[in-house]
Amino acid sequence: MGLGSGLDPRDKWKLGRWGEALVYEVLLARAAPGAKVRWMNAIEETRAPYDLLVETPEGNGRWRTTFIEVKTTAHPDKNVFEVSPAEYEFFQTGFQGGGSGNFHLYRVYANLAGAAGGVPRPRIVVVTDVARALELKAVKLCLAVMR
Repeated sequence: MGLGSGLDPRDKWKLGRWGEALVYEVLLARAAPGAKVRWMNAIEETRAPYDLLVETPEGNGRWRTTFIEVKTTAHPDKNVFEVSPAEYEFFQTGFQGGGSGNFHLYRVYANLAGAAGGVPRPRIVVVTDVARALELKAVKLCLAVMR
């Protein structure tokens, strides 16, 4: 799933996997020494309310766990996307009710529009602590009526 893979913006599944793979590679490159980065859907879709998990050592045998959900779009400025009920609940309560500060959202803009041969020029925007970002009005929650 390299950058020259000729992504088709109509194939949302492949685009989503490409975005997850991109964020996985970015996290691996930026990980602290001894940190573990796991791509939950690397082999198959797990239906977990997050796509990646980063475990960072804090000393004295303690680890900090960060859960990451990746939302990818082919468009350079599409800022609206779906959130599943499981994702919503998870970013509100965190893992086993342990708080929401450990849930981050990575919005990947593949920027395929006008890209030669479908070669993306990606941009990643990170929202740390999604529930807190909602409280601070840094992000908004929208609903769609399905009829």
